[in-house]
Parts: sequence; structure tokens; C-alpha cells
Amino acid sequence: MGLAFSQGFSYSGEGWEGVVAWLALVGFFLIWSWMGCAKRSAMASLAFSLGWFVPGLNWVMHSMTVYGNVPWVLSALAVVLLGATLSLVTLIPVPLSAWVRKRSEWGAISATVGLMVFLEWVRLTWFPGFGWLSPAYAVVDTPLLASAAVGGTVLMNALTIAGAAWTAMSLRALFNPAFSKKGWVLWLLWAITVVGLNEAWKAHPYPVQDKSVSPLYVRAVQPDLPLIHYAYQPEDADRFEALLPFARAPWPKGSVNRLFITPEGLVGRPVNHFRVKEQDVLVRLQREAQAPILFNGFRVEGTRVFNTGFLWDNGIRYTLDKRNLVPFGEFVPPGARWVVDALGIPMHDLTEGEGLQPALKLDGLSLGLLICYENLYGETVREMIAADKPDLFVVTSNMKWFGEAARAQQLQMARVRAVEAGRPVLSVSNDGPTAWVNSRGEVIQELSTRRQGELTLAVPKITVTENLYQRWGDRPGLVFLLLLLLGSVFTRFYPRPNGARGL
Repeated sequence: MGLAFSQGFSYSGEGWEGVVAWLALVGFFLIWSWMGCAKRSAMASLAFSLGWFVPGLNWVMHSMTVYGNVPWVLSALAVVLLGATLSLVTLIPVPLSAWVRKRSEWGAISATVGLMVFLEWVRLTWFPGFGWLSPAYAVVDTPLLASAAVGGTVLMNALTIAGAAWTAMSLRALFNPAFSKKGWVLWLLWAITVVGLNEAWKAHPYPVQDKSVSPLYVRAVQPDLPLIHYAYQPEDADRFEALLPFARAPWPKGSVNRLFITPEGLVGRPVNHFRVKEQDVLVRLQREAQAPILFNGFRVEGTRVFNTGFLWDNGIRYTLDKRNLVPFGEFVPPGARWVVDALGIPMHDLTEGEGLQPALKLDGLSLGLLICYENLYGETVREMIAADKPDLFVVTSNMKWFGEAARAQQLQMARVRAVEAGRPVLSVSNDGPTAWVNSRGEVIQELSTRRQGELTLAVPKITVTENLYQRWGDRPGLVFLLLLLLGSVFTRFYPRPNGARGL
């Protein structure tokens, strides 16, 4: 079941995979409810979680083996250990659910759901910021996506997991008279909530164009360049030269304001150490593109190294340092350096950028820049909206390190961020996903992965009606899970009617 769930949201994209993943989660809770003791419940939880995380994190093994020169046995072991650590999401709830289970099966399942959602929130926020493979991203093609506009991924996770759990318990109550059917009320309330949120979201106004400001025409380039790594160190000037054919393509008639956007991972030399030859090619690239160039690279400040977005406009005139770094990719979490050293992975800890940094202002529009992994953080999006109210969010990434599964996951995250922000998102990646996502989380245009291409789009100045997530953030989801936990503890002391194991 865990494997089906993992693969379901790893490769989602056609719509039905999200439903399959959700049904796999229903299957997990059915199996969990059949396990009569804490020990068997813990075994079921561990088995499901390993199937949930390990296959879905196969891109980590791909990166370590192919580009990190780590033996596949060691990289596989590292992924299993990472999956086992993340499995605490389903293991930690077992003692509380076992305590509540003595009185109520429905209460026990609700306790499990509440703690799972809470631990998912902790995992993304604090431990150690590794929020990949959250269940919310499995259901972007279902009505549950609407809940992101109210409570972000926390509420999406809560409704996804609670709905699966209560569906499983309703099925048990349907075929087993020992289970109280009063718990069906929870499932009914869940269904009404999902439908209600979806209908309210559909009624929420679309962004309105401000016609007093000319649209900004952007060209997102997917060059499919080879990866820069320890065994391949090309000239940065040659990498910029490879973009010239995209720069020479004609712009739409009547376009005046323009921006040429490139993916992360374009160059390897620190940008503030560029020589004359790199700067000369950038001047030429801007002239050919007839537009400023947005690109990504490293910035050195003393002993500190930053992953930074740069705007070249007759010189560097804008920078934004990456705020959310990749654990074990861009920094080593405290206490884990021995793992990296034991595996022999050559890496340097990067420095986090400041939390609040100005958005890119260009021709009357404001652009919020998210660098790769920052695509996981709805709170970062909220902070940028509060400070600068961007008209568009741009996600630059280089998913070529990780393979097909990670590409699909990255686009799912961009779709959730678009719904949270109520604004379009442009994903720009070296070999995909390069896609235009509207404010409803719908993919309007997308380039084929693993090949070269470009998207040229008109981005208008917009007026956006604030949604509840922008106002309240994660609070609605946290309140929901608190109610689940309080309700489940209450059922522990609630007398069982006629000996039924239920509410």
C-alpha cells in the first residue's frame, strides 16, 4: 500500500494517480484498524511509511550514485535510513492511538490523523526542513486542492489524511456490526467540508488585469544543458553562449517590456568572480535577447557562499539569496556531518539568505523569485506577498540531478503554491518541468521534459483578492488537527454504547 501511495504522487500528472494514491492511504488505515494491538499497528505503520518514502525518494539515490560518486549500496542504505527517519510521522502516533483505542476505534483513528498532520507540519518546518513527499501533493488533481487557499498544505494534509482514515472506518462499520455507525457523521462532515471549500474556491475572483500597466513578456528557457559537477567543469562563458539561439527567437509583435529567464544551475564559477569573458557574453546575450537576463549562480562573501538569483541588465542590478536550503544537498543538518563524511560526499555548506528580501521590480510589475527547494514553502510565499504583492512567482530549478520522479513532484508543489498565492507561477527548469501554472493551480502550458525548448508569455499587472491562506497561514489546518486530538482524547473517557467500539 505504501509503495502504491508513494508512486501515486511521485508520478501524478494525468489526474487519476492522485485518486489511486488516496485510495492507497484508505487501504493503509483499513489494515491499521485490523491490527488489534499497538505492536502490530506500529509494524503496519512502519511498513507503510517505508513504502511511502523510500520509493518516492529514489531520486536521492540517483543523485548520490550518478553525480556524487557514491557506491549504489551506500546510497541505497542512506535513502532507507532517511525513509526510516521520516517514518516517525506514522510511528509516533501509535502510543496515543493505542491508549484511546481501549474506548473508541474512531477516536483512535482520529488521534492518529491529528498527530500525523502535526508531525508533517513539524517535518516541513523544523525537522530538518525536509517536507518532500507530503500527502497534500498527492491530491493536486482532486477537489482537495481548494483547501490550499484556506489553510495551505497543513489543511490539505489534514483533509487528505482524515478523509482517508474516516472512509476506512466507515467501510469497517458498514460490514462489521461491532463498530459504531455514529462515526459516519465525521465522514459526512468531511465530505461536506471538501465540497463546500471547493465551491467557495471556484467562486473566489480571478486576478484582475490592471490595463494601465503594459504586460511584461517573459521567455522561460529550458536549455537541457549537462550538469556541472565534480567531473564536469565547463567554461561559464560557453554555457551562456548555448543560450544565444533562444535569445534570437522573435518576440510577439507589440511586446515592449521583456525578461529572459534561465534555470538554476547554469554556471559554476561564483558570479562576483566573473572574468571579462563571462561579462562580455552576458552583454551579448542581453543584446540578442533584447531583454534583461535572470539567471542563477553562486555569490561569495568572505567565507560564506550563497545560492543567488541575479538580474543582468547592463550589469548586475538585482540579487536574491536562497532562503530555504536543501538538507544534505546544500547544508548538513547539525549532528549529521559524519554521515556525509562516511559516504565521501564532497559538499560545502551554503549560507541561508535573509528571510525578507525585496521582490524583483521590473517595468511596473513585481516578481517573486523562488529558487528550487523554496517551492516547498508556502510561508515564504506568504511573506513575499505581504511585503511586495508580486504579480507572478518564478521558480527556477535544475531537476536534472534527480530524474523523472522529482520533476513531477516539483510541478505539483508549484501548483499548490499558485493556489496559496492566488497568483500564477512560472516554473523554469534545465530539463523540466518548465510550465505556466495559473492561479487555480492548472497547468496551462508545459514543455516536454528532457529536451530543449522555451515558453514566451505575457504577464499582466494584476489586482488579487486576498484569500484566507494569505491572511491566516497554517492556522486553519492547525486548529483542525487540534480539534481532532481533543476529540479523540474526549472519546477515551466517553462511555461506549452497548459495547460498540466507536463514538
